[in-house]
Amino acid sequence: MKRLMLAVLMLVNVLLVVNISFPGRGAAASMPQNDDTSQLPQVMNSLRGDWYNTGNKLVLSINDNYINDCQVVKLMNLVGGGSDAGGTFIIAENNGSRDLQLGWHVLGNEHDSLYYGGQTLHKKSAGYFESVDGVYLGMSKAQVIATIGAPDQVGTSKDDWDLLYSRRGMRLALSNDSVVSITIKENGTARFDRTGFNCRTSLDSYYKSYKLERRPSVPTEPYTSNGAYGIGHGEYLVFDEYPRSILLTIYSN
Repeated sequence: MKRLMLAVLMLVNVLLVVNISFPGRGAAASMPQNDDTSQLPQVMNSLRGDWYNTGNKLVLSINDNYINDCQVVKLMNLVGGGSDAGGTFIIAENNGSRDLQLGWHVLGNEHDSLYYGGQTLHKKSAGYFESVDGVYLGMSKAQVIATIGAPDQVGTSKDDWDLLYSRRGMRLALSNDSVVSITIKENGTARFDRTGFNCRTSLDSYYKSYKLERRPSVPTEPYTSNGAYGIGHGEYLVFDEYPRSILLTIYSN
């Protein structure tokens, strides 16, 4: 799922011709290819609501068949599918039509995300369940640094970041300036805030304390996965590298 979402976002970024805010900007170049307007009602229903940036500023309001009071007349170039997708919304303005590129990760929980103009938007009611040293899923890079300081190492690739905190034994993966996974390692001090658990905590303790639906286990074959374990609120734990590391993520597989 993570690979699919990254692929969707890369394609949406390629399609993005201009950083659109409206009204009052010139129309963007249109790149219509596939007409997916038949799926517009379902897509608009899944994206319904007010979407805010990390500064709690309202950026997009999506209701019925409108985005920021502009009617959506077509949906083009839909990529991905289900909870992770993206496409070009053609909206009607007083001075003509405009292309608006959006990507989204929507499952109806606290970590629903809308990707627009190089930023990640969330519902204002968004929250989190688990955190590590005060860092939680959905945080921006600036919020992370304000909480635990500058990282020891930074890796970048397009709109994705990796922040490494060596002493803490903690690695953060960000996509479109939003934390999508947190890895804690056995040689660090990082712990899950809700339970105080780390890589030295038994899998049975994780099973009982987080009320997991199945007992966590480690793959016996290389390059395989035993999947993610839901802890509620759209968050998952992955134990594939236990006891070397444990992953907290928004991705279910």
